[in-house]
Amino acid sequence: MPDASTQTAPLRKKLIKAPAPPAPPTIVETQTSQGLGLTRRPIGETTKTKYDQAIRRIKDAGLDMGNDVDDDVSKVIEWIKSKGGESAQKVYLSAIKYELGKLNKPNYFPRQYQQEIDRLYGRQNEKDKGQELSEKQTSNFVPYDELLAVQHRLAAKEDKTDRDWKNLLVASLYTLNPPVRADYGSVRVFMKRRQGRTGND
Repeated sequence: MPDASTQTAPLRKKLIKAPAPPAPPTIVETQTSQGLGLTRRPIGETTKTKYDQAIRRIKDAGLDMGNDVDDDVSKVIEWIKSKGGESAQKVYLSAIKYELGKLNKPNYFPRQYQQEIDRLYGRQNEKDKGQELSEKQTSNFVPYDELLAVQHRLAAKEDKTDRDWKNLLVASLYTLNPPVRADYGSVRVFMKRRQGRTGND
């Protein structure tokens, strides 16, 4: 005679619910990936605005970016090259890729655009491997020893002006803490003193 556990097993199976199927992914506005269809990476609002502005400028120049005729694509690329440095050129080309990705043309992205994107990113990768500062970065660069000397000089100064206090704060953030990468990029230092304010009020 079967025991109780054997008799109730089928009943238990009926009570166990199968897991619900996963919800379908939310469809978001996306870029194309290397001209090979849509990716799932969403476009941020700031990036979308930047791309829309770039597309508007291309259209205002009377250029046909959606035509894959080599002459038309070459004209667009030459126009882009005249509009700024390599970062600006990458924004224009990414904007075109984003815009053409909206068309009902799967995998459509003229190869010349992709070749230009690959060329620009290849150059960027080579620069990155060299770990060398650009001219603009070099002009803004302060060696650590110089910054430390400024911090020491300002800390020792007895009659500090408001500007001295601000400079001492910034120099101290970068010299009295372990090295960081742009952690203070969004910090704002307020120079106005309010009467009666003390400490962190």
